[in-house]
Amino acid sequence: MKPRSTPMMITLILLTATSIIVQNMFLPSLSAMADEFSVSYAQANGLVAGFLVATAVLSFFLGPLSDYYGRRPIMLMGLAIFCLATIGCLFAESFLLFWIFRMIQAAVVVGLLLSRAILRDLFDDKGAAKKLAQLAMAMAIAPMLAPLLGGILQENYGWRANFWFFFCAGIAMFVLTWIDLGETRHKEFKSFRDQIATYPTLLMSRRFWGYTMTTSFSIGAFYAYLGSAPIIAEDLLGLSPSMIGLFLGLITFGFFFGNFASSKLSDRMSFPSLMIIGRGVSLLGTGLGLICVLLGFVSPLTVLGFAVFAGLGNGLTIPVGNAGIMSVNPKLSGSASGLSAVVLLLMSALCSWIAGWTASQYTVATTVPLVLVVVSALGLFFAVFTAWAERRAGDQRQ
Repeated sequence: MKPRSTPMMITLILLTATSIIVQNMFLPSLSAMADEFSVSYAQANGLVAGFLVATAVLSFFLGPLSDYYGRRPIMLMGLAIFCLATIGCLFAESFLLFWIFRMIQAAVVVGLLLSRAILRDLFDDKGAAKKLAQLAMAMAIAPMLAPLLGGILQENYGWRANFWFFFCAGIAMFVLTWIDLGETRHKEFKSFRDQIATYPTLLMSRRFWGYTMTTSFSIGAFYAYLGSAPIIAEDLLGLSPSMIGLFLGLITFGFFFGNFASSKLSDRMSFPSLMIIGRGVSLLGTGLGLICVLLGFVSPLTVLGFAVFAGLGNGLTIPVGNAGIMSVNPKLSGSASGLSAVVLLLMSALCSWIAGWTASQYTVATTVPLVLVVVSALGLFFAVFTAWAERRAGDQRQ
């Protein structure tokens, strides 16, 4: 099928933003959802980790499927499945049924994954890089505003209002995609079997694992915060849902500025050096918050506010981490993107689940900053490992 049209950039930005807000907009409502379904907070928080696992599984298949069948039909199919699953979430009467439909909602990830592929279809490397930077802004702003909006909806209309919002957004994106998105896939494509056959080469690369694990623990810090902060904010600090949403957006607020700094510094510094700085900023900032809490200064700003440093460190780390993953073997950049996405999402799910379980078992002021310190330290370890792997690879090439 030949392309009918080049999609507007706003279409791809909105598809990306929709994919992201579905992940975290409802987080201020987790306690209310747990109460209605008569389950523990840890079980309700498992929705976050489960959604990430489902997204990881779909990420493994959606790229090759869109190569084979085309971007447009896979995008439309994913959005249609998402809308149907959202209806299931709205009318589910048991937690198990709600959980199943929530996992199926992960089909909305097509908006994020295929928007990147579409830009690579339409532009050369430099042109695509500029357009991808615009998508990165949506990835920074959407998770910052979504929890605040979710908290406001929860306060005024209850937790199901979030899912009515998702349904309306899904319908709007389906219609917009149907009207604006023509087929952009090139005729030449790799089969799914050919792509999977390249994975062993990457799995044997120290550099690939260094960049992937550093990036995974960076994003893992974000999801660890989302997994632990809501219950601490409500049960210990007594914050309203809208205030919880505001504090959940802090980490993304830091990411916004870190991402800007990374774009300015990446031409002057090596990727591993910038990742080490980013992980160091995250560790030092969240460590300072932990020290304040241990000294008895317990408030929303000390318990939750220092998460802004985790976001700042993520902004410094993640852009160059992703670029490093693609640079390990430029001929295998597509495979590297798919495989690293699976690892990243699974690690994020693990971080979210462990943090949520810890917060539900130990509802104390030190929980959130301690979780962020541990995850940031692991990210710093792998950033240093990446620098070592790059030096070793350089020595072997000489």
